[in-house]
Amino acid sequence: MNRFFFIIPLLLSCDSKKGEDICCVIIDATMHFMVQNTDGTDLLNPGVGEIDVNSIKIWYRLKNGELQEVNNPNLTVSKGYTIITPESKSSRFYEVVIHLSTQQHKDNISYTYIQWAENDMDEVKTQFDRSHGNMLAEKIWINQDFVWQRGLEPLITLIK
Repeated sequence: MNRFFFIIPLLLSCDSKKGEDICCVIIDATMHFMVQNTDGTDLLNPGVGEIDVNSIKIWYRLKNGELQEVNNPNLTVSKGYTIITPESKSSRFYEVVIHLSTQQHKDNISYTYIQWAENDMDEVKTQFDRSHGNMLAEKIWINQDFVWQRGLEPLITLIK
């Protein structure tokens, strides 16, 4: 009798879709950015002072077209981004890890906006691969310029 109750939750945890068993969902919706000027200066470095990392805002475009600022105080990454210091990864540059919007629009596309300062915002358009029950960032455009695809290192350098 105990085996019966053990098997039922196991079977319910998997979903069958088009003849495939889907037991786990992988969501890969983050991207690393370095931000430099044309001289190669790290603009995220607090010693340089070009970008105040505490003032960065992340916005998601909703299906109705409105922008919604990311602000989830109950989450570890409450503002939708994390700063990685050079010391934590043996690098000479700071990075910002952006949690991309997963709200799908037409053709598995989502839109995330990075507001660096009051009058400085970049659009990140992401195309997702939604096969096998997963959601994987497949291609990325910054301000309509194609900059990344799956298989490359997940690090984009922005020149400001």
